Amino acid sequence: MEEILFIIISFVGQLLLESLLYFPWDIFMVSYEKKREGDINTFGWLFISLIIGIAVGAASVAILSSAVIPISWLRVINLIVAPFLAGAVALRMSKRRNQKGLTSNNKLHYLVSFFFTLGILGIRFVLTTKT
Repeated sequence: MEEILFIIISFVGQLLLESLLYFPWDIFMVSYEKKREGDINTFGWLFISLIIGIAVGAASVAILSSAVIPISWLRVINLIVAPFLAGAVALRMSKRRNQKGLTSNNKLHYLVSFFFTLGILGIRFVLTTKT
């Protein structure tokens, strides 16, 4: 029972931390959208988001080299599910901006968050060791 609780807390904590790390990138994106008025290179944003995610993930491995989730199959599930959840959070934030009358590309925010999180988790999955 303690292991299950630990895994749930680890997963939620990791998701919250990824959201906090993504938030400044999202703010930068919103300010860029305002300046460009919708003329955005989607592939460029996705590629840069993936690279920044990998850099953040590598920095996190340097700080904590052991896996946060110790069970292998749960790490795989986390690698698959977490990017979708992070994208859903970014999508919701983008929709709220649209409701307030601000310009925000919902699809782009979803995908950028997805790739940012995938970069973090992918590099952590490859480089961390199980405890």
